[in-house]
Amino acid sequence: MYIDGKDRTYEIESYNFVGEKCSVTYKNNGKSYSYNESRIQIVKSAIQTKNAENIFSYLKDIAETVGLTTEEGSNIIKLLITKIKT
Repeated sequence: MYIDGKDRTYEIESYNFVGEKCSVTYKNNGKSYSYNESRIQIVKSAIQTKNAENIFSYLKDIAETVGLTTEEGSNIIKLLITKIKT
């Protein structure tokens, strides 16, 4: 869960949406805070974040340049990265 663009996933005990607000309870103090829905972003998987997308693109570029190839000429690393991303 991102709040104001910052990853707060490991700080949060629970959350629930009520209308256009999200009530977030933190682990460290048990207090709940209410945020406008527009300030909250739920990401189901770390691979779905923009940062991860950039990293996978970078790794794919490196694999194309330096990658290991099979006897048939397929780039092994590039194939693996593509499988992870999908």
